[in-house]
Amino acid sequence: MTCRIVTNRSRHFKTVLLYYRILIQLNWIITVLLGTVRMQLIKPLLLSTLLLSSFSLQAANDTACNETELRNAVARFGEAFKTADTQRLDLLLTDNYIHVNGGSGNIIRKQAWLNWLGSRKSELQTGKYRFTHYQVDVLSVVVQDRVAIVVGEAVSAGQRNEIPFKSKLRFSNTWLCEKGQWRRAAFHDSPLKADA
Repeated sequence: MTCRIVTNRSRHFKTVLLYYRILIQLNWIITVLLGTVRMQLIKPLLLSTLLLSSFSLQAANDTACNETELRNAVARFGEAFKTADTQRLDLLLTDNYIHVNGGSGNIIRKQAWLNWLGSRKSELQTGKYRFTHYQVDVLSVVVQDRVAIVVGEAVSAGQRNEIPFKSKLRFSNTWLCEKGQWRRAAFHDSPLKADA
């Protein structure tokens, strides 16, 4: 947690430093245009405005990093997965996403996972792969700053090439809030016995 606070402070300091550099450039321009006496009156007002706006931007990003928005992101992810919507899923995954398949133990990176899901999309469109049931239940959520752990269960049933299937998985996900949006960073699942 300490490391995260330092990171946020560091990011905020860089933002303030950028605003201060802009203020210095504005100071020079306004000094040339209006003269030094007027600038001395305007400078504190400009600095205050820039600092307050940087705090407002930080607060706006923080409001999206809450549990409700996280649960909404998990629900959107489940719907996009069910329909193999790789474009929506791409936006809901971090760039360095890691997927660990509990059945095989394979570690799959973002693009390889999206490619696999994309190949399933044509099967969904032609009816070779059909869901009769698909449900994701979130069992537990822990949010700490901009990082969250989601534990849940995914239950699915349907047919693939006219062969029925049932699946029940317990999963754990790591989610990161980046630029005010929750994105899944890691996934791991464990197969459970599907109910008959």
